[in-house]
Amino acid sequence: MAEESFMDKAKNFVAEKIGNMAKPEAEVTDVDFKKVSLSSVEYLAKVSVTNPYSHSIPICDIKYTLKSVNREIASGTIPDPGSIKASDVTVLEVLLKVPHSILLTLVKDLGADWDFDYELDIGLIIDLPVIGNFTIPLNKKGEIKFCGIALAVVILQIVVIGVLCLTVFRFRDPNVTMAGISTENLSMVVGNPTTINVTLREEIKVKNANWGRLKYDQSVVVLSHEGVTVGEATVSKGSIATRRSKEVSVLVEAKIYGGGGASGEISSGVLNLKSYMKVSGKVEMVGMVSKRRSGKMDCSFTISLTRQAIQEFHCQ
Repeated sequence: MAEESFMDKAKNFVAEKIGNMAKPEAEVTDVDFKKVSLSSVEYLAKVSVTNPYSHSIPICDIKYTLKSVNREIASGTIPDPGSIKASDVTVLEVLLKVPHSILLTLVKDLGADWDFDYELDIGLIIDLPVIGNFTIPLNKKGEIKFCGIALAVVILQIVVIGVLCLTVFRFRDPNVTMAGISTENLSMVVGNPTTINVTLREEIKVKNANWGRLKYDQSVVVLSHEGVTVGEATVSKGSIATRRSKEVSVLVEAKIYGGGGASGEISSGVLNLKSYMKVSGKVEMVGMVSKRRSGKMDCSFTISLTRQAIQEFHCQ
């Protein structure tokens, strides 16, 4: 009991000493418009930090969140921004970048003087002796200039992008073709009717001719014989970079029963099949404009049953 009492007293003593230690103090002194870029409007927040110690204090991170109309319009982390000068006041600058697309949603909330309300939360994380990492929470509310120039740039950018998307950068369907096809396995069971089991490997090429990334959905390759589906395979969703192509290798298993037209084909030593695939997805232009596009692959091919190989294939 005596040992436990001593430990409690020691903990309380340390906690009291740390609680009474002088700590750096900080405040957000200013938030103002800085400049307009092609992708965003930049604002600059200034943070004044007073260091009571005779040695500099390292700053680990600065985390910030800028809100307007109860929604987040900018956030981020500035890693290792430097240190706080010893026994002095250090002014830190926090750059806030608000994308044009988000600013446009705030236009309806602008006041008559082209100001919008904001709330800025900053977490200043510093490395204090003995204590370790210590966060100074800062909060500032106020009004900030939207800037007519920023609005003009946003509108001009949208107009230019719209014109380009309708002309030079117009949305295009992906081009889907069969780059190659081969038989992995083929077996035939003679009976009434005769059954053919075949595994095919299709090399499918998808070309994205757009000036933007194509994000395509999951697709299905369908094998058919005389209009009847005889096999399917799934192609996972993915993406293709701007004006690039992508090849996908797909294994498709099919089972064909003899009878009707198939009997004549089998007796002649060949088998005629079709392969169909539709690729659909969303094309994103410069991160602001998007549209769904789709492309199709429709190919016919002939398998030589005697050689167990592809005899010929062509696509529409």
